[in-house]
Amino acid sequence: MSKPDRKLKIAVNPELIDKNEAGHASVFATGWINVELTPDELAEAIQSGIAYCPQLTGSRKAESFRAATSPRSTWIRASRSRRRSANPFVRNHALLLYTTGRHTPEAHRFRVVFLLAETIVCARRMRAVSRGLTRRLGGDMAATDPTRISYGNRAAQVHHIRGEVGPELLRELVADAALPENT
Repeated sequence: MSKPDRKLKIAVNPELIDKNEAGHASVFATGWINVELTPDELAEAIQSGIAYCPQLTGSRKAESFRAATSPRSTWIRASRSRRRSANPFVRNHALLLYTTGRHTPEAHRFRVVFLLAETIVCARRMRAVSRGLTRRLGGDMAATDPTRISYGNRAAQVHHIRGEVGPELLRELVADAALPENT
């Protein structure tokens, strides 16, 4: 199966739109539906404002992590003169990237979505993969828990890159996660 046809194991929450437009606190923990989406279907969900996270066995917490083929998408910032799609790591390994709700022409904000070569079924390994990716892109290391939410954005501009995190890179990311924070 080619990369664009592979499905992502994620959970979606159709009640959690654009960072909780409805204002219901319960949607952060409950209402998640395990699905398998193609990259194009994920892009449609994102542009519908729908939040997503790894698949779950109950309410959204680390102990309920079930499986994922995509870690939490990593938030990155880019100056006007430095497009993140020009970043070799993103260009070679990202599945897609999309603008966040805080993106403006003056201050670019993106989420980068990665497709993993294997399904992760261990919360500790998912945390390590997320930390490794976040470290590589200079993202927020505090936002790497295994069931972290990625928000959709009805105004998102989605850019399909169609890359993948292969097995060797996956091992490197797990090893990167063990490095001290100051490196």
